[in-house]
Amino acid sequence: MQTEEEIITSMISSIKEIKEIIKSEIIEIDHKGNSKKQIEKDPIDEIMRTTPLQTSRSYLDFYRKILDFLHRKLESGTSDEEFFFYMPLLRTLIEIYAYLLYFCFQDKEKQTTLAVVNTLNTVAKLDTDNISPEIKTEYDKTYSGFKKFFETKNLNIPTDPAHATKAWLKTSGYGYPSVEQMLKKEWIKSSSPQTNAANKNASENSYKIYRYLSNYVHGNILSKEHHGNEKMWVISETILLSMIIAELVSVKILNNSKRKEIGICLKKVSKNSKVFRYMWANRDSK
Repeated sequence: MQTEEEIITSMISSIKEIKEIIKSEIIEIDHKGNSKKQIEKDPIDEIMRTTPLQTSRSYLDFYRKILDFLHRKLESGTSDEEFFFYMPLLRTLIEIYAYLLYFCFQDKEKQTTLAVVNTLNTVAKLDTDNISPEIKTEYDKTYSGFKKFFETKNLNIPTDPAHATKAWLKTSGYGYPSVEQMLKKEWIKSSSPQTNAANKNASENSYKIYRYLSNYVHGNILSKEHHGNEKMWVISETILLSMIIAELVSVKILNNSKRKEIGICLKKVSKNSKVFRYMWANRDSK
């Protein structure tokens, strides 16, 4: 019978395997974006082909960097107590997944508009008190690169960064919904069928866990009695989240190219998950 340490080591090794799948997906997205066979003749069509790929890659690579950090901490023998301070990162991972999930279920025109408009809004917010010449130059550069797209699609996008406010973004219809609205159960189920078949909680608990983790981010001391075993939380949630985001990318962007690798990884995780949950439930809070 495996010891607690052996079970934890095996689960951590699964995180590494999922991380490698995500890395290979980033490489595939790069290849798809640069493939000469897929370059569109129409410049607007080409913008709508490459911008969604670049944006999806950015979300996935941001996720990978955080996952890589947490995995290094898990492998290095970091004390259980220290993982208390890494719990907010799990919330960030859920947010990244929510944004990418919503993004993947939009059409190419909406994806491109979301990507460009939110980039412009981000640039405009870099200096909220006074729009500096540097900010204006950066905004103009980004706007100019997509001006033809805006005109072709009849999009009324501010030419002045002072007008690209959060209020405008909210009323324009070009912003992202709330995390709760983006984490649609039907989207999670359809984009991560293998993971959902192996773990029914994948589509049911994402927003509940997000809300729970918000207590850590916002310093809610009323929830302090729930603190404990954060290392187990980090292991469990990074595995589940990483599986569903890897499968989302495989299904919605890469023609399910990682189906086999995801299946193998899920089989390994499932082998240990029941014992892991039992061990977690019967472990003293540390």
